[in-house]
Amino acid sequence: MQYIAGIFLFFAIDAMPMHPPESEIDHSISTLRLTSTGELITFTTQEVWPFVSFDWSNPTLSAKSDRISFSRRVPEVQITTGEFPPYSSRYSIAGGFYTHVIALALASQGLQANFTFMPWRRAYNEAAQSHFDATSFWAESPDYHVDFLFAQGFHEDDNIFYCRADLPFNDWSTFKDFRGLTIGVSRGYTYTESFWEAAEKKLFITSPENTDIQNFRKLAANRIDCLLISEYYGRHIEWTYFNGRVEMFKKLSTPLASIPSYLLIARGGARSQKLKYLYNRGIKILEKNGTLARLRSRLRQGYYDVNVCHTPLDFNKFPRGGESRSALCGY
Repeated sequence: MQYIAGIFLFFAIDAMPMHPPESEIDHSISTLRLTSTGELITFTTQEVWPFVSFDWSNPTLSAKSDRISFSRRVPEVQITTGEFPPYSSRYSIAGGFYTHVIALALASQGLQANFTFMPWRRAYNEAAQSHFDATSFWAESPDYHVDFLFAQGFHEDDNIFYCRADLPFNDWSTFKDFRGLTIGVSRGYTYTESFWEAAEKKLFITSPENTDIQNFRKLAANRIDCLLISEYYGRHIEWTYFNGRVEMFKKLSTPLASIPSYLLIARGGARSQKLKYLYNRGIKILEKNGTLARLRSRLRQGYYDVNVCHTPLDFNKFPRGGESRSALCGY
């Protein structure tokens, strides 16, 4: 235990920014409170799990407590991210699934996570230039290893096909099933090598757009036959832009790929290595005590989804008709 205490103290005093917590503490994982000032969302929490108690004024650890206690200022970790609900959004409960997990993993190690939302490319560049400690969340790319350390992954996102409802098939097994069709893709997304190889062989045509929402609108207008998208982000668009009118689209069950995403930690010597170590240890705690499994279940159930009014989405109350945004949101 003395060894662990030493790690906490060494990390805390090694150039970590020290500021008092800005938001009220809530002891329930399901209602972890956010305080937002401008584009900055700040998490603080004392509840995590049966772990240890830590007092910054008198650095001792105790296994008798199920709380992490801080009597003084909490070291902060500054993280950039972008809008990609339900995984990451300033409008989602707890900032979205990835944001929630990352914040809790760091909280288990006595660290406060501050998330700044910005456009994705800027989020990457700001962290790569060490203006922030890390950026969340990114799929694997060899280029990213130049600027970042890859922290422990904890979730794989299924990329699936949404297609026109009138297409004569309900699933796919090979790319030949899409022969002659036009598939919407979003610029900057990786997808898979086999997908691009099939496109080069002219098995199907790709139609690029800047956003997934643009592709969905083209699909609704029958300007493309299918699109590729993150499964839960696709669900978000269905419900927020098409009022849950799922009969408009056909969702194919077989994913193109299950893609892991990561917290990227800006390279900066020993300090970055320590942050990676503590974060990875926090993820292992969430896995071991079942917290991560519970949050994954909430992701599947729509807990992190948001509606067009930028409030948590209630699947039982959300209308399925064609109501306008102004009618739904009261303005």
